[in-house]
Amino acid sequence: MDLCFPSLVAGLPDRRVHHTSAVAAEKQVGQGFLPWDALTPEDLDPEICPLVEALNRTTWARTIFSCAAHPEEPDSIQQGRRQAHLDLLINNLPRWHTYVQLVRKAARGVRITEGSLGPIPDWLAPVLREARRAVPQRGFGGQASAASEAPDESARGPGERCERSEPGPGGSRAAPWHYRRLVFEPVPYDAPAHEIRQTLNTTLTHALTLLQESPS
Repeated sequence: MDLCFPSLVAGLPDRRVHHTSAVAAEKQVGQGFLPWDALTPEDLDPEICPLVEALNRTTWARTIFSCAAHPEEPDSIQQGRRQAHLDLLINNLPRWHTYVQLVRKAARGVRITEGSLGPIPDWLAPVLREARRAVPQRGFGGQASAASEAPDESARGPGERCERSEPGPGGSRAAPWHYRRLVFEPVPYDAPAHEIRQTLNTTLTHALTLLQESPS
């Protein structure tokens, strides 16, 4: 099932890896889902795996889906499999938007698109509970600030609602979670497959470096 929305690229790949945080990650395989500690590096597209792992080490992101693109496939243009993407739960939208802007500025030959996937679906409820327990009262780089605790109304998509954490110790609340997608679309889309792969790999490496250079 593709979780596309009008403001982002349609026809995203259906060969996506399903996972969540390092605490409760999953991949859809065969008969169901596997916990993160059952995954091997071969379960994730190797080009995007380091970025997935780095995002899940932060206090503000938990990945849900990832795909590094498959431009080498003969029908990749027709099937929309030439862009990489990540679906995530984010609990610090200002921090996330700052990071996306840095990635966008560093990108060459890749259009960076980011937006809301709408309300967090019910099937992600167990993941959300794990994320809440994993990062109690924490925003970017430490204790959640007043800015990160307040929902960012301007950043919501149509029909999106924030999912607030349960009260933590002392009755305070952690920042709300938002369901977001980040797309890395090569430009031009019909460039030779090897050029697309190289361009996307460079952009994903830059995205990883920018994340590692910032506070977690």
